Amino acid sequence: MKLKLVFCFFSILLGVFAWTQETKFSYQDNIEKLLIAKNSQTIIDFVNVKLKHSKNEKEINLLLCYKMEALMHFELYNDAILLSDKIVNSANNFPEVLLQTFILRELNFEILENFKEASKELDKAEKLLAAHAKLKPKFYIHFLIRKSSLMRLLHKKNYQNLSLQAISYSDSTTYKNHLSSAYLLMGIYYRDNDFNKSLSYYEKAKNQCYLNGDDDGFILLNINASKLFLKKGDLPNTKKYLDIATQHINKTNRNYTKSVLFEKKSDYFFEKKQYDSAYINYRKFKEYDDRYDFSKKKMLLEEREFIIENNRQIALRNQATKNARITSIILLFVVLLLVVLGFLLRKILKINKQIIRQKLTLEQNSEKLEKLLNNRIFLLKEMNHRIKNNLAIILSLVNIQKNDSKDEKNKVRFDALYRRIHTIALAQDLYKYDFEANETRVLDLKKYFIDILQSIIHSNTKKIEYEMQAEDGIMISTADALPSGLILNELLTNSYKHSQNQNNDQLKVFISLKIEQNQIIIEYYDNGTNFEQEIRKDNIGLELIEGMVKQMNGQMERKKFNYKISF
Repeated sequence: MKLKLVFCFFSILLGVFAWTQETKFSYQDNIEKLLIAKNSQTIIDFVNVKLKHSKNEKEINLLLCYKMEALMHFELYNDAILLSDKIVNSANNFPEVLLQTFILRELNFEILENFKEASKELDKAEKLLAAHAKLKPKFYIHFLIRKSSLMRLLHKKNYQNLSLQAISYSDSTTYKNHLSSAYLLMGIYYRDNDFNKSLSYYEKAKNQCYLNGDDDGFILLNINASKLFLKKGDLPNTKKYLDIATQHINKTNRNYTKSVLFEKKSDYFFEKKQYDSAYINYRKFKEYDDRYDFSKKKMLLEEREFIIENNRQIALRNQATKNARITSIILLFVVLLLVVLGFLLRKILKINKQIIRQKLTLEQNSEKLEKLLNNRIFLLKEMNHRIKNNLAIILSLVNIQKNDSKDEKNKVRFDALYRRIHTIALAQDLYKYDFEANETRVLDLKKYFIDILQSIIHSNTKKIEYEMQAEDGIMISTADALPSGLILNELLTNSYKHSQNQNNDQLKVFISLKIEQNQIIIEYYDNGTNFEQEIRKDNIGLELIEGMVKQMNGQMERKKFNYKISF
């Protein structure tokens, strides 16, 4: 029984979801008929009223899409693009609305001769058609027509094949509102090569407009046909198509269509040299053209006023929502504050009692801690003293072992070992751990290096001079003191061992200390000029240098015996 209830519950949820996705609003068919009839003002007025009250996201985006197409009928292309940006940014969950918007945006960009953007819109539409096969019957013909038209304007060959594909596909769908455009494109394709075939496609386009109830399109196609004959100088056929357009002109309310008709009639009478009739029709053309221009300006003004008012209403709603939210937050905050204050008062009373008890305990513990601290200080001093003594013993043992050794190579190794341990002892003695110090303690790098240099020079029989160029105030952390000291020791050892010059008993090293880009830079080289050997990559001293550089998270550059270390 429980399983059945759960199944029914999920079935209802799925049904509601499907209904919200597939809802067709009752006015859609009427709006689409008005779009075919180019009754744009009525559409915009209807949409503006609906937008004031609708809270359905899909309906809002669909209404904006209808309004976009109506604005295009008024040739307000930039306004249509701005409106379509809103749809694209908010209609991700409604593929049908998005697809219709992409196709209309392509037409808009095509009219504005922005063919690059038009091509992008077609690509988006094509992806949506591929992802949503159920949208193909309604939109595929229009998509093919727009693609064919764009290819024609880009002078690409075989654009007519897409129009033929649209005509062929029309047999499998009831959505033929844009089929007349496919016939028109075919008529344009044959216009210069096969006039009779071109005219037959114009007739098919006219017939499709008639079947669709597109009186405006029917009239304009007759006017276009008259232009073809007028261009050929065939005045009888020009008159024939102009008369057909005149017979149907009262079926459209578009001042644009009427202005185009009377303009072509004026051209016709001018060719016949009936100048009075040409002038009369020209005046009618100007009258309807002025009306059309006025309606455009009026529409543009009304659209601006609607946008301002709509933005004002949105701002008021947002402010009201914000105020309500703020009021709720304040009330909630006051309630929470009272609860917290009550809790804190209770807690304070409890804590006061604990403080009195803990104060007595702390006084007792303080005496114990002071004794413990004194013991640890004593132990730390003793540890430092023993480390120093042990290092001194190790140095003595190394020195004894060196003196007992008969092998010169071993003596050299003991010397190197002695200097390394001596450097460690020096660092420990100068910067031994102090109980009152902390981990951020720093020391003067220049002074530290001078101490190491003098210690090594005094302990070596071979004469050595050094020249140090150091910026003032270069400080180094205690954590980096030992590795940097060992690096200097190994560099000096390498200089003793490998550098040669004309005066064998004299060696001079050059050390530079500076700061660049928040890094300490150590540069080291000696005055040796005749290098007969290169330091082996497996050399212990070099490995030690590299290890110390790595320990300091630094980098090392080496060219023969010239070193540059940064950390």
